[in-house]
Parts: sequence; C-alpha cells; structure tokens
Amino acid sequence: MPTLTDAIKEAYEFAPQDITYWDTLEFNHLSFSETIKIVNSHKELVTLQGTFIPVFFESALPETNSGVRGEMTIRIKGVPLAERKSIREITSSRHKMTICYRQYIAENANPDSEYPILLQAVAVSENDTGIEIKASLSGLISAKFPRRLMNVQDLPGTMI
Repeated sequence: MPTLTDAIKEAYEFAPQDITYWDTLEFNHLSFSETIKIVNSHKELVTLQGTFIPVFFESALPETNSGVRGEMTIRIKGVPLAERKSIREITSSRHKMTICYRQYIAENANPDSEYPILLQAVAVSENDTGIEIKASLSGLISAKFPRRLMNVQDLPGTMI
C-alpha cells in the first residue's frame, strides 16, 4: 500500500523540473521586534515579504489517531545565533509563538499558496544540532477525522 512519503516522491517526480520550490517558515512572537524568517535552502531568499535566512528544516506531519493532539514536529538546523537566542528567550513566555508556512516558486514575488498555513508553537527545545518545535494547527485539534477502516460493506454503491 502506498504511503504519504511515496505520494510526495511521486509528486516531486512529476513536478516541472524548471521550477524551484522554496519552503519557508516565519516565526512571530509579541517580544520580537520583527519576525524571524527562514527558508529551507542553502541560500537566502528575497521576497516581497522580506528576506528569508537559509537553514535546513524538516517536519513530520501530525498524527490523526484518536487521543492524539495533532502536533507536528519541526526540526531546524543551522539557525543563526541571534535568531536562536530570540527563540530561546521566549520558551518561558506565557504567550505562544506563531509559525507561518509559505511556499514560493520565484524570488521577489508573493507566495505561491493562496493561504498561508498558520501553526502555534506548543513546545520549543534546543539541542546540539538546532531547534525542535512541536506545533499544532489550531483547526486540526478539533477536527473530526474518520477513525474506522472503510470496507466494501461500509461504502454504499461500491462493487466487489
């Protein structure tokens, strides 16, 4: 049975080869004088929203099993010291940090997505390689997902 990872690999294989996709994260908190912008790349990205600092990050999609809060994990490597210090200082704040995910396909342009994905940081930790953030998608926490396996008997109009 194909997995989500297989589907993503297939999508990348059929994506146009002449387009570069830049995944970005923008961190905002009441204590920040300006947002921290990062791009998953080896070079900075200049857009109409500002300049994104090059780092490398990976994320794991939230679980949807019953009893799970729907948190995703974001691991970021190579965060510059000043930005790392700002993020470290807010870990004890009672105000939550928000994270905005956007994807760009061109420099000096608006994001390619119609709506940005807004996340809320639930926990932030630091390790030798970088920062790990547990984040939740507010609409996902209260969303109702089908939790049972579907079969032919449950789906009306299906044929064997």
